[in-house]
Amino acid sequence: MVKVLKAMVRTAGIAVGAVGVAAVTAASYAGDLAASATNHLIRDKVGEPAVGSVVRRYHGGLEHTGIYVGNNQIIHWSENSRVEKCNPEAFLQGGGDLALSIYVSCKGTEPIGSLEVAQRARVQVGHGIDERGPYDPLVNNSHRFVIECLSGQECQEDLLVKDPIEYCKVFLGADNWRVWERD
Repeated sequence: MVKVLKAMVRTAGIAVGAVGVAAVTAASYAGDLAASATNHLIRDKVGEPAVGSVVRRYHGGLEHTGIYVGNNQIIHWSENSRVEKCNPEAFLQGGGDLALSIYVSCKGTEPIGSLEVAQRARVQVGHGIDERGPYDPLVNNSHRFVIECLSGQECQEDLLVKDPIEYCKVFLGADNWRVWERD
């Protein structure tokens, strides 16, 4: 609880001092923070995700997704055009975000994943522009990476920030998202 309140105070200071920031950006960050704080405090939580679970966080009105591969590690297509493995703290703070929560793909009350999905993510660690092209938040983004890990196929469709939720339903049987309860 103290950790959440400290993050909220830090964020409020940044938001108050950012008078020159566009109203839309400020509103999306404020909305992300409010939703994240609310969910972090009262939403149903799960322990460690299943290997191959899809994880997500919100930032600047958008989402960023990755694949949990075990041992407290997430693999994602990062904004610096590289498939990276990181811990949950680094995943939350990527891009300078103020997110508090990581959401986990679940079926009912339990995290759901796939060993195949995790393996597809693992073999791509270290890939960059040469293998995937430059990161683009609209079409070559973390969602595209996750969809390719879920389906096992290269995405041919124009994603334009396409949310992988439907793919999680089809390939994992996920029916909801729960907050990852971490210390």
